[in-house]
Amino acid sequence: MTEIENMNTTTTTENAAFFYIDGIPTKGTWVELDESTTWETIAEAIREKIPSAEIDEILCADAEGMARHFLSRHDCFDLNSWQEWIAAVERSHYDAEIIAAYCDNVGQWDESAVTDAEDNYCGTFESVAEFAEDYAESTGMLESIPENLRHYFDFEKFGNDMLCGDVFESDGHYFYNR
Repeated sequence: MTEIENMNTTTTTENAAFFYIDGIPTKGTWVELDESTTWETIAEAIREKIPSAEIDEILCADAEGMARHFLSRHDCFDLNSWQEWIAAVERSHYDAEIIAAYCDNVGQWDESAVTDAEDNYCGTFESVAEFAEDYAESTGMLESIPENLRHYFDFEKFGNDMLCGDVFESDGHYFYNR
């Protein structure tokens, strides 16, 4: 959660953007974003803050949370792509944090990235050694090695080698790099 301050108001939200009008960032307001956000609801939020506002064009100066990936450097917010991504995340059986960790790493924020995140997710682990040990156990990789010799296997080194191409880690979430 992020705390966002605007004038005398503090909002706690995960995904929000600061929209403004007339090319003047002081003529705007923070809007919490979800899959139902439309340009009309953004305009209503601005009119609530500035009752006399005549809205020709809405720009976006800043965004928090996952919404930041849909803001261009030219103060344009891609609301359609945001809505499609949020809808895809809602349909996913994984938490939005997991999907965001994948998308953040690959730099792709669309429905196909959500599907790829689901297909490539390995799990959440405290360390690369924990991930590597889980991988070795789940694949049966060490079954042919006698039990009394298995403790000599260096899971941390093995995991680090896997991070050189086979998998990647983002915020403690591990994904296959396919």
